[in-house]
Amino acid sequence: MEFDAISQAMSELLPGGDNITAATKDWPWSTYITFLDQRCTPALLTEWRAKIQLANSTASASPFGLESVDVCASTSPIASGYGLATFAYVMERQPRDIVGFDACGTIQDLVAFALCEHSMSTQNCMDVTDAFSWGGFDINTKTWNPHTVQALGLPAHMLPTVKAPGAIIGQTAAAAAVLGLPSGKPVYLAMGDHPCAVMTTIAQTRGPADLNLSRTSVLSVGSASQLAMVLTEEDATQLKLSRGSCSLSFEVRPFLSENWYLGVAGSLSGGNIFAWFVKQCQAWSRQLAVDPTAEHLSDDATYARLISLGGTKLDTDLTFSPTLYGEWASPDVRGSIDQLRISNWSLGDISASICRGLVDNIFSMVPEDLRTDLLQQPMIGTGNALVRNSLLQHFLGQKLAHPSQLSIQSTADAAVGVAFIPSLLQK
Repeated sequence: MEFDAISQAMSELLPGGDNITAATKDWPWSTYITFLDQRCTPALLTEWRAKIQLANSTASASPFGLESVDVCASTSPIASGYGLATFAYVMERQPRDIVGFDACGTIQDLVAFALCEHSMSTQNCMDVTDAFSWGGFDINTKTWNPHTVQALGLPAHMLPTVKAPGAIIGQTAAAAAVLGLPSGKPVYLAMGDHPCAVMTTIAQTRGPADLNLSRTSVLSVGSASQLAMVLTEEDATQLKLSRGSCSLSFEVRPFLSENWYLGVAGSLSGGNIFAWFVKQCQAWSRQLAVDPTAEHLSDDATYARLISLGGTKLDTDLTFSPTLYGEWASPDVRGSIDQLRISNWSLGDISASICRGLVDNIFSMVPEDLRTDLLQQPMIGTGNALVRNSLLQHFLGQKLAHPSQLSIQSTADAAVGVAFIPSLLQK
């Protein structure tokens, strides 16, 4: 991002500004890159992790590593789709793409910066939860790990200043009028959608006055899946000390305040897998149609039909590993089908096995010593893919010690959480 030009760009978006279309305007920010970015290959990630481990072991008598046995160290790991990994890839392979830019951050950081009409890269801020999820962030010092940054060849001055959730970073200026906002209002530090959605979900269940969040768990299934457990500082410390409790698929992240953490298992497999299956069935139907002009089932009707068929095959022994898009920690992992027999290859069997596989996959990422407790606790399920899919709900309930532990929430808006968090932290 070129922050000295953002204020000017925002003024052009105001009513009465320069009449330049977005298609022709050279905006002072880069193309948006999502967490699904898969440019970092397993070989490249392995190379970088070795460099990071060497840099940190050389600098410290108590080295940390980013291999699976050391991922619970104080610095967050790097993986495909993480901010620092993508930044390092661009620096190494496509350096021309960032010529002229003086900072980096998330889309919400850019919006907050623009609302305040800040003009210097040093005013660019990010909250600790987003910073940790970018990789290379030291949860103990609350700063970017300088040895990791150097090992990746990143310009440290381009990284945002990291602040605690609930911090005020400025006040709305004239540029806020683009969004219909008044000027002179405090602008709070932007936060990521996942921790905010978790906070919204918990608040709806327990009420704002109940701050005893320990061991609350939330499974969100949208396009991808994220299973979060709220942990105390003691829980987090125990996980860091227990190497057997750690993997690149499960991270202990900061959450709201120094006393709370989130244990997060994240998978690239979620509602996108069942959506793929729906599209695949529609494609097969068209390919087999005698009359190519015949009307076919809509997306919603196909969804409903496949879920209904799956409901008749809840006890299928067909096994479906749903990692068709790989995983953040293992981009090269592939999906698979097992236990295939002549009698279990109906659409109902496949639908049921996909949904059961999605549930099994996300739970398999949770450390074994935490998984036992997780299965005994109440769980909140949310996310559009879970809310609309009774098959997913069934297998999730079956995974728990008792189905009654599961409660489904259809509304878990991250925007509600980010509005609620500042008042919570001020208590």
